[in-house]
Amino acid sequence: MDISEKSVKDMLKNAKENIPTQMINPIKDVNLFSILGVEHKEVSAHSAFLYYVFNPFYFFGKDNKVEVDDRNIKELLKEKLFKKLKEQNPNAIYPKEPRNIYLGREVSFSYGRLDFLIVYSDDNGEKEDAIVIELKIWAGEQQHQLKRYKEYLSDNGYSENNIFFLTPGEREAKTADNVINITLKDDIIPILKSICDIREYSIPYVNAIKQYIDTVNRITETGAEKMSDEYKKIIGSKEDVIAAGKLIEYRDAALTDILIGFMRTIKDKFDSKLKENYSSAVESKNMVFLDYHDKEEYLRLYYKNGRSCYPAIMLKLKKEWLKEDFTKLLDSKGDSDYYPCFYVEIDYNLYAGITIKKGDGEPEYFDISTVKDELKKQFEANNTTNWWVDYDYILENNNRIDFKRYDDRTQGVLRLLNENSLTLLDNKVDDIVEAIFNVFKNMIGKFFDSDKIDGAK
Repeated sequence: MDISEKSVKDMLKNAKENIPTQMINPIKDVNLFSILGVEHKEVSAHSAFLYYVFNPFYFFGKDNKVEVDDRNIKELLKEKLFKKLKEQNPNAIYPKEPRNIYLGREVSFSYGRLDFLIVYSDDNGEKEDAIVIELKIWAGEQQHQLKRYKEYLSDNGYSENNIFFLTPGEREAKTADNVINITLKDDIIPILKSICDIREYSIPYVNAIKQYIDTVNRITETGAEKMSDEYKKIIGSKEDVIAAGKLIEYRDAALTDILIGFMRTIKDKFDSKLKENYSSAVESKNMVFLDYHDKEEYLRLYYKNGRSCYPAIMLKLKKEWLKEDFTKLLDSKGDSDYYPCFYVEIDYNLYAGITIKKGDGEPEYFDISTVKDELKKQFEANNTTNWWVDYDYILENNNRIDFKRYDDRTQGVLRLLNENSLTLLDNKVDDIVEAIFNVFKNMIGKFFDSDKIDGAK
């Protein structure tokens, strides 16, 4: 054993000894953001939740009169944003209690899209101004992004320097000057805690906010200093730095082998289910597995390149099996060289559904954007996209299977493995194949005339 290999072995042993036996206490440390795996999702989690908390809402006040409750957004404006703006421009005058407030989220305009737009009026309801908040969890800024936002404010008669750059921890904006940097941890959490105190009577509401506060604490507490101290216990030499790189390579290789075994197993077991239930169609080659993204080169690139390579299993089906109305709908695009496919694909999670392809050889993309609305209306499609006719996530024990999770043995693909080996658990795989087959039957019922499929039970 050479020195570098010994170093790798020693580091792996050390790292394994530092893995906690239980990452969280599922009763004591319950957090819906973590359970759903969205604690790092900028738009669907952080942006959506902050909009929910700060957006003014309506309620029935005295004499059953409908009133607007904008206490939360006023708290944010008065106690944080206006004070920050005042520090930047001491001569500016900001209303103590804005009379009218509008909060917009994902506001599209010719220069791009604003994460948050707050438009407000002064005490007399006369002078209006606006604030833009750009939220970044881990993503970087787009080219000239904040400069474009300044142009938006200026073009609409607002103060162009009223831009806040909101990140989890310390991070400065780079695409414009005179932008105010604020953080979730130091600037937003104090406001959320104040809201909890004000509205302590609403227990579910307060608990939801407290879970978000806990989420912010989780994603910000692993800062550079803490990580540095943690890694110093393991990495202490130039040789260790090289060994750490080898560990990443070895990990990717191990995960790739797991993925290859998983895809082969799923394909074989799904094929067996098809033969049991659609015997004649399978035997007559009217249901054909295409050698597409299940090729090993795609699989071997997945854990290195992620989204650029989607491991998938594709089952080509007969165009003649489609329902007549569906065929007419697709023919209306003026492109008859198409065929339906049942697709099982890994894009971080595992999902399956119906897509339309065309051409011989490696299938080509078939854009269904012009018939999306009709698909939803006529065929009750739930997850129609420009590419998918419809799809469902494949669930395992009511949790999506995340093929990028490897930091906790109870999460992601590691949940599918035997405790002390990298072999797949038969019962887990059987459950997944059963779920895939149920999606297949559901899609057949929606889009195909099952009477036309030979051997269908």
